[in-house]
Amino acid sequence: MTRPRSLLAPLLILSLLSPLAAAGKRKAEEAPPIVRQALSLAAEDRGEALALLEGYLAEGSSPDLLAVAALYAGEQRRLYGDPVAAREHFDTLRERWGDADAAEHASLGLALLDYDESPSGNTLATLEFLDEAGAPATMNADRYRILAVEAAAAGASQSEVQSLARKALAYAEADPLVAARARRSLAELVPEAIGDEGAAAALPPGDGADAEALRRAREALASGDLSRATRQAEALIKTFPDSPYARAARWVVDLAAANKPYEPMKIGVLLPLSGTYAPPGQQIRQALEYAARGSGVELIFRDTEGSPDKSREQLEGLVLDHGVGAVIGPLLKENAHAVAPEAQAAGVPLITLTQTPGITAAGDYVFRGGLTAEQQVEALTDYTMGTMGLRRFAVMAPSNAFGAAARDAFIAAVDDRGGRVTHAVMYDPTKTAFAAEAAELQDMDFDAIFIPDGWQRVVLVASSLAYAELAVGGFSPGFKRDPVPLLGLNGWHNQTLADQGGQYVQNSYFVDVYDADEGEPDMQSFAASYEAGVGRSPGVLEALAYDTAQLVFIAARELPKSREDFREALLSAELRGSVTGGEGFDEARELRRHMMVYTIAEVSEDIEDAQHINRVNVIRRVD
Repeated sequence: MTRPRSLLAPLLILSLLSPLAAAGKRKAEEAPPIVRQALSLAAEDRGEALALLEGYLAEGSSPDLLAVAALYAGEQRRLYGDPVAAREHFDTLRERWGDADAAEHASLGLALLDYDESPSGNTLATLEFLDEAGAPATMNADRYRILAVEAAAAGASQSEVQSLARKALAYAEADPLVAARARRSLAELVPEAIGDEGAAAALPPGDGADAEALRRAREALASGDLSRATRQAEALIKTFPDSPYARAARWVVDLAAANKPYEPMKIGVLLPLSGTYAPPGQQIRQALEYAARGSGVELIFRDTEGSPDKSREQLEGLVLDHGVGAVIGPLLKENAHAVAPEAQAAGVPLITLTQTPGITAAGDYVFRGGLTAEQQVEALTDYTMGTMGLRRFAVMAPSNAFGAAARDAFIAAVDDRGGRVTHAVMYDPTKTAFAAEAAELQDMDFDAIFIPDGWQRVVLVASSLAYAELAVGGFSPGFKRDPVPLLGLNGWHNQTLADQGGQYVQNSYFVDVYDADEGEPDMQSFAASYEAGVGRSPGVLEALAYDTAQLVFIAARELPKSREDFREALLSAELRGSVTGGEGFDEARELRRHMMVYTIAEVSEDIEDAQHINRVNVIRRVD
């Protein structure tokens, strides 16, 4: 909040004249039992505390207790984020029980409300001079928090600011939400006032009262106490509207309103089933349906239409209308980035199939079943640096998102293993010739060149390197040093690359996770069974989707009691007979994989005419 300039002078004068600026906290009188009970309830559920206090106001008879109940009801309404009802309680207290001690504290509550609406010099004067003894601790906490911030902004001495801030922190310990708010506010605006509290004074997300409130709301939701879950969640939203957990609290409210039972054997699927990306979406759908046969799991498919907004809308429908235990998808980068934060906020396990980097950073409910460039790079560098002993590398990569991600991952992996990338060149992936880019590598010293692209362009890039007189693959211009191998990812896995690349791609290396012909027996068995059942041979996309589904189904068949338990079941699920080398999810919720390493080798082909020798390139496993 921006403080008006007109408040500077009054605040400086008040901070110097008021005995409260330096006085310690005076012990408040012992609160009556109804107030102690309400404060105890408020720490868990402010709605229950309000029900107790406002119930007594409706039926109680003791004037003294009614006055105190009105004071604390007004204060709990203020903390609940309901200033209109809070003001009504404070005004009623002053009108009906004006002679009671609590009436002066009602003026403090009104001043806090006034400050939130429109700070003024008179408001600050009220906050400064009203007696603190007997006032609710939360009022005193917010009062001194405000005064500390204003004093710091007005240029008061460090000791004065620290004194006010310490009093605010001491009073704030009476309520976890108020404590978190005071610590965050003071740590950001006047960090010197925190003193010895250290890290505890600047609560990171996950350790604050808002996180605890969310935990309680979700706990109430899981137990079926929908009314309490709603109250807890709404209190969090009102008290901490800027909290990172506010969206999650809104999901609790929506889930309670929908009142749709959670069903772990129902799995939602978000895929582009129409539009530009319908073909891969439909392929994945077939693979998931094939995987679900005989599993007992019901798949509920929803079309994202390739749209982030549609993806979010469909996620909400799957969760609120169908009660799915988890969701597989989306496939596209933009859709995954739109859905992942929502799934995290909803507390719904999401197993995305996208390759986009960093998607699991959205939170601990976000998993990935898709194959990433980082995973492939790790396997490639393990082999080329560990087994082959290569240490110096160059990179030629397409100037698109995947090329940049693969380049960065490769540089990081090489550096982690004590190697060095001497030069990295990016090329326009819409071009068909790359002689200028290849020429940039002519005078560089390296042991191999990494090209993270599809086999079609690798043929062109390899030719451009040879045209620039670089010794690559099995080609040497004669006056150059020994040829260096080219390195790639699973986009290389096509015999046409070996056929068309000729000597330029010989002795190159790449990695993959799926091979229907030369892979593990489980891969070959899956390929044959899938072709018989679906009518076409599966590719790597279908194989990845199949393994992802198997892990989700393993978790679902444990019948976890909540989506949190479903998440835990996913973390412990282990694949047997994986068709893409998958084992299970690691701590970062990425699928651990064993990858295969391939080379392109030149061999002699048997021909009837013994006077002619025909040599061809073939792809072989070397791991």
